[in-house]
Amino acid sequence: MNMKALAILSVALVAALAEGSGAGAVPAKDGANSASAISPQRKLKPWQRRRGTGGGLVFKDVPGPHLRLVNAQRRVPQADFDGFARELTTSVSLPWDAVGVAASADGQALARAALADGAAGVVVVFDSPDAPALLVAPEEGWAAVNVAKLAEGDPLPPVFAARFRKEVWRAAAWAVGGGNSSFQPCLLKGVSTMKDLDAIPLLRPGPEPNNKMIDEAHRRGVQSARFASYRQACQEGWAPAPTNDIQKAIFEQVKADKERGPTNPITIQPPKK
Repeated sequence: MNMKALAILSVALVAALAEGSGAGAVPAKDGANSASAISPQRKLKPWQRRRGTGGGLVFKDVPGPHLRLVNAQRRVPQADFDGFARELTTSVSLPWDAVGVAASADGQALARAALADGAAGVVVVFDSPDAPALLVAPEEGWAAVNVAKLAEGDPLPPVFAARFRKEVWRAAAWAVGGGNSSFQPCLLKGVSTMKDLDAIPLLRPGPEPNNKMIDEAHRRGVQSARFASYRQACQEGWAPAPTNDIQKAIFEQVKADKERGPTNPITIQPPKK
């Protein structure tokens, strides 16, 4: 590949990652310091619209150790943590579980407790006026994010939400072997202040640290996550019980199709002599 083609590919990759992360959005002019927009609504892409016809995304229970996102603060709702764990899972195809615990200012103790409980890697989000924004112990497989530091300067909700997403992603990458990236707009670059963090255009790591996270998690015994549309899960035989009318209709249709068997079998023509 020549240098011109490589440059074009790099620009396209930056644009695609920025679009997927929601970067470039103009912050709202009002609102208190909260994270109600941790999982912002974005314009659906064609493949996302097609997924909606399959009954939504479901996750298969993966045996073995999982990665864990621990919520030990109260500025960000637990529902946002659940959504963020799903984003981590679908982005790197590794199982992340969101767990809520009592509020605590000791992120290190909570991380070590989660590791002792069997987690293969841990990110703790806590609230402390004294701790730094990010604590990282890559050798032990944990990182901790302090939301008190993310709230410095009383940022507007969209700014706080972006800081939260960026810092938790940075923590997740370092906790699971993502390391640093040579890709300039990536989250995994040097950050000394909140202004440095705000200046990064992306809200998640690039492909290079993603692959490093997958390799390191597999080395720790974590199996790849398995998720698919509800329709596909029904066809493969591992779908959970339906939770709404759409999923119930899909379940009954797939069940009927399996009981009826193929109606239009493929006919293979014999070879010509």
